[in-house]
Amino acid sequence: MMYTSALRENAAVLLDVDGTLVDSNDAHARAWVEAFEEAGIRVEYERVRRAIGMGGDKLVPHVAGISEDSPEGARISRRRGEIFKSRYLPSIRPFPRVRELVERFIADGFTVVVASSAKDDELAALLERANVADLIEAQTSSDDADRSKPDPDIVEAAIGRSKAPREATVMFGDTPYDVQAALRAGIAIAGLESGGWRREDLAGAVEVYADPADLYERYDQSIFARVARERGVPGRSPSSIDMTLVMMIAAGVAGAVLIALMISAISRRFSESADADTIGHERAPLGPRDRERLRRLIARTS
Repeated sequence: MMYTSALRENAAVLLDVDGTLVDSNDAHARAWVEAFEEAGIRVEYERVRRAIGMGGDKLVPHVAGISEDSPEGARISRRRGEIFKSRYLPSIRPFPRVRELVERFIADGFTVVVASSAKDDELAALLERANVADLIEAQTSSDDADRSKPDPDIVEAAIGRSKAPREATVMFGDTPYDVQAALRAGIAIAGLESGGWRREDLAGAVEVYADPADLYERYDQSIFARVARERGVPGRSPSSIDMTLVMMIAAGVAGAVLIALMISAISRRFSESADADTIGHERAPLGPRDRERLRRLIARTS
């Protein structure tokens, strides 16, 4: 079904990517662990996994006690990127209904902007894996901010690119770091459990969904639908029909009625002619020639 609507005032959806659009959080954690091991640093997988959603500037000191800006930290971060892109990226898959959900945001008039802690080169590839690269109007990454999530820098940059007021901007993310960054930037956020975090971990989100498909199925009751209605878009009900389809049906019905009226008029003309020829006599049926003339006239009006 098509959705035809437009917001009177600009509104925006800010999208995280890893764990939100694509199932990549575990892969990122494994790539970090392997990069640290190659550098002779042993880190706990679970500790790294719980830090996914931060950028490298936060994750490296958090799990290993070294700065990402140090020579060793920079080598580990660079190697992590190589491992992720060569070993894990080709197998990354989007969550179900991701493209349909982003299309629904756009159809409801939202400006869709990516707000991710991923590096620029990885982000482009991840959006391709999510099958939404062609739908995204703008994007921000760790390269656009001095500090990654949970600091609000990336979210602030995305808000600026969306050109939407904060009260009409909603973020969509899967980690506590997304929630903290959104709240620090003064915008609402809807959370997802698809990245591996539980509902209670996402405290502060106005709504929490199991995954993008869950939001898609319940979209009409979501904060996104409410924002659209408040900004001038009536919510779509399950029985709503695209106006283009309504107009096509109406045109078809009108055409059928017109044809029926024309056939009726032609039939009356033949009837009147036959009456004139048989006054005082019993009316004779149409002959073969008259029936053929009537058939051709009907065909021309169909």
